[in-house]
Amino acid sequence: MAAEEGVKCPQPRGYRTHTPSSERLSAVINETLRIWRTHHLEYDQTQYVVARVCRRLVLEPPRTRNRRLDQLDLGKVERLVEAISQHHSTHGLMIKVLFQTGAGD
Repeated sequence: MAAEEGVKCPQPRGYRTHTPSSERLSAVINETLRIWRTHHLEYDQTQYVVARVCRRLVLEPPRTRNRRLDQLDLGKVERLVEAISQHHSTHGLMIKVLFQTGAGD
């Protein structure tokens, strides 16, 4: 493992953390970093370790997360479809079909 300082880890798309500020967790992060470096853990191994620790602590992800966007009124939907259609007509058509079938609600 040749980790460099300042290397950013990728986050899943749409991922927003619901944790306290990083200042409160900095001591935990530093200690975890020290342990993982001592044991030369690879990426997959760190995922395995985190999963095992969560199981031992009986930690579960939140049951529900708010993944729904605010609904757009008809005027905003029409402006969205028009704006997308101007740049790429196929995408505009797909968005229009989604909203007309209720998939965009």
